[in-house]
Amino acid sequence: MSIDKVKSSIFADFYIQEVWSITTGIVSLKGRLENTDAIIQARERVKGHNFLSNSNEPHEIASSILGHASRLHKLFQCTSPREGEEKEKYEFRRDRAKFLRKQLLPKKKAGHEIFKSGVRNSVEHFDERVDLMVSKVLDNDASINSKAILYNITVSSKEAFVDWNQVLPIKLFLVDSFEYHMADHNFESHTISLNDVFSEAEHIVKKCQEWAAARPDPKGQVITAPAGIMKTPRHVL
Repeated sequence: MSIDKVKSSIFADFYIQEVWSITTGIVSLKGRLENTDAIIQARERVKGHNFLSNSNEPHEIASSILGHASRLHKLFQCTSPREGEEKEKYEFRRDRAKFLRKQLLPKKKAGHEIFKSGVRNSVEHFDERVDLMVSKVLDNDASINSKAILYNITVSSKEAFVDWNQVLPIKLFLVDSFEYHMADHNFESHTISLNDVFSEAEHIVKKCQEWAAARPDPKGQVITAPAGIMKTPRHVL
């Protein structure tokens, strides 16, 4: 299998449509996030006046965005064979991932923010992170008990804190930078820029639209949004 064979196969559209659907979802969540009361109120504050909200809404939306990013990661990434995986199956997965990356991703010297795993993994393993934290709290561990533990908190900026190094984020959203923070199992903070995630998702959507525009149906019609696909023998319908 090769990238060209994947691209020319009848199933290339399936992968493109799935990526298109996921990234369209991310872009739509951008609007929902920006229109939450917590974000609107934080942005309305005069500079120098900090805002803090314990509303759950921005964090539920952020979790959905990270969930979509996880689905994309599985389509675009293929680093090594799975245990017991046949060579041919691995090579197909590898070439399929290469095809999608070459066809759809923006070119960047650094890694793509949408595939950044630190915050995503910490959110997905939330229970493990909190179990570890609680055990340290119960043991009266000074490394935890001396810090400000913030769970599902939306804050205008880091300036709301006297010492940012003393903050332990368990789902923390900074409005001015549009960054999401989450501590890992070592209680080290990870950050993801949602602005960069949105920018990359918008680029991918545009590339999916270009893919569709180059492949009109027999009547010359072009799809402009993710759609269903039927690949059937004529006698079936």
